[in-house]
Amino acid sequence: MSNPNQLYLLFEKTAKLYPHDYCIITEKDKLTYRQTEQEISKVYSTVLLYAKNEEIIGIPTTRCIEQIIFVLAVLKAGKAYLPIDFGYPTKRLESIIDNSNLSFCLTTNTDESNAIAMGLKPLFINELKQPVDYEITESNT
Repeated sequence: MSNPNQLYLLFEKTAKLYPHDYCIITEKDKLTYRQTEQEISKVYSTVLLYAKNEEIIGIPTTRCIEQIIFVLAVLKAGKAYLPIDFGYPTKRLESIIDNSNLSFCLTTNTDESNAIAMGLKPLFINELKQPVDYEITESNT
């Protein structure tokens, strides 16, 4: 297994310094660094359990909190990620998948069937179940 990517190590350092600060904010959700790190660890464990020997893991380009978590989890595992846009024409996707020797793709409910249709082994991750902590205040730094 490879060592975590330097970008992930920077995230981890920041998460230790500011665990209660918001890390990801969308129109619907807010996650602190601690919550984000916990979600990353879940995905990281899944990657190591099912795709330990893979060098590249596919990540759907569907915009969501999970996309950010997926990227950081793959970097934590010391692997490369390949963004997969299931809106591309099938022939183009087949070419990308074949040329990269991609076998696994992290997925949510939204993209699982697309991954299977393209011959990828989905590493299914449930959408975030962790409650959003709205009582946490942001730091002034």
